Amino acid sequence: MLSISVRPERYSHELLLLHQEFVVNLVSTDLAAATDYCGVVSGRDLDKFAATGLSPVPAAKMTSTPAVAESPLSLSCKVVEKKELGSHTLFIGEIVAVEVQSGLLDANNALRLERANLVCYQHGQYYEVGEKLGFFGYSVAKPAVRKRRMGR
Repeated sequence: MLSISVRPERYSHELLLLHQEFVVNLVSTDLAAATDYCGVVSGRDLDKFAATGLSPVPAAKMTSTPAVAESPLSLSCKVVEKKELGSHTLFIGEIVAVEVQSGLLDANNALRLERANLVCYQHGQYYEVGEKLGFFGYSVAKPAVRKRRMGR
């Protein structure tokens, strides 16, 4: 499951209510400027794909919502519930498909997101996702496990 919050005055809100689906495209550093642009301008006023040079592609299991071809990973979601939260509507989606660029899979088909040069958005600023700090349970792991898993 995955949730997004959207203000009712946004064009995206209208599309979410109409189609009951959304796609979350993870953003890499080379997509940061286009992503920022897409967050600032309204799709009601212009074609964001044409304006940014990004490429729409059919998203797996979606009827109306495209994915961004340049995105390293896309999550296709069907809306299963919505909650009004005052200034925003929370759309809860079931992830029905995941599409990953082949270069992010290792020889064992394990996902290697550290290869994606991902960006996060925090308090109005964009940051490149950086150094690995630990793994689930690293705070209680035996020193040999911590060394093997962390490489230090």
